[in-house]
Amino acid sequence: KTMLGSCRKRNAEKEEEREEVVAKKSKTTEKKIEELKEKLRGVEKSLDETCNNVTNTIREHSMMRQRVHMSFRNSRRAVQMKKELTFQVKKTVRLDDTQKLKIEKMERKLDNFKDHNKIYSKARETTVENREKWMEQLDNIRKDDDETSEEPPSWRTCEICASPFEKLNGRIPRVLKCGHTICTDCAEHFIENGFVRCPYDRQIFKIANGGIYGLPTNRVLLNM
Repeated sequence: KTMLGSCRKRNAEKEEEREEVVAKKSKTTEKKIEELKEKLRGVEKSLDETCNNVTNTIREHSMMRQRVHMSFRNSRRAVQMKKELTFQVKKTVRLDDTQKLKIEKMERKLDNFKDHNKIYSKARETTVENREKWMEQLDNIRKDDDETSEEPPSWRTCEICASPFEKLNGRIPRVLKCGHTICTDCAEHFIENGFVRCPYDRQIFKIANGGIYGLPTNRVLLNM
């Protein structure tokens, strides 16, 4: 009995020791499990942070891609603007050249116009001088005619009827289109059906209103 009791005690003590060892091991395993859980939590936090960083990098990458795309578009626009500006510059240069040529032509025309003005002024002076000379000669001819005879000169008379031209109705000098002059009375004999025939060169001309008054008056002869 004593042996059995001692064996039982020993067995009980061994079981208690085993239980204590198991309890100690369970405590250590629980601690390790808690440590592992904490590590897992830390890993999860780090994973969350890495995920957030990855999402942020993806967003930044997309933003950078958009910026690159916009910069590419802007570069294309800049190239197009450069081409347009170069084309406009060439146009302006061409216009400047054409304007320079036009200005040179205008300056040449002005120079020629100045020369023409000089020539015109000289010609006018010569015509005035010649007119004065001719008027003096006409005055001398009139004086000579008045002194020599009382009859009118030949250029003051009609060559058909040999009557002098006057401001009366029948004696008014009429000019034909060929340049010859006859009196009104003689012109009436050469008018037929709205046409007049020149007695000198026999040319036929149409009268404006079909009558004698359609022929113009030679006022130069009347005023001389």
